[in-house]
Amino acid sequence: MYYYPYTYQPYPYPPLYRFQSLPTVRPNQFKNSAQTMKGLLKDAESMTEAIHSSNELASSIMQAAQKSDIVRVRRLLQVYIRNSNFNLHFNPDGLIVTLVDLSKKCCQLQLSFLWGEL
Repeated sequence: MYYYPYTYQPYPYPPLYRFQSLPTVRPNQFKNSAQTMKGLLKDAESMTEAIHSSNELASSIMQAAQKSDIVRVRRLLQVYIRNSNFNLHFNPDGLIVTLVDLSKKCCQLQLSFLWGEL
């Protein structure tokens, strides 16, 4: 039989947390990110409106994505994305578009479009 000695904490118990000094709040970067996000949202709105309003565009994107034709998907979406760079990831069930601000310093917006069953 094995014996595992039980250790007792000395009284008073040590605190479970420590107080940390947080950095001072500087809202300028946060405000700049919000301003940059407006451009990303415009691109996202333009792209989603185009996909929503055109059956031909939606089916072309789906067919190219299902065939893993990244060049064609990028070319189809690039027309509607003007204020940002974008990265694509897709599979037979959907498309993920990540919009990144041109300076690549502060912001990104990720959109997930699904056409398969969950």
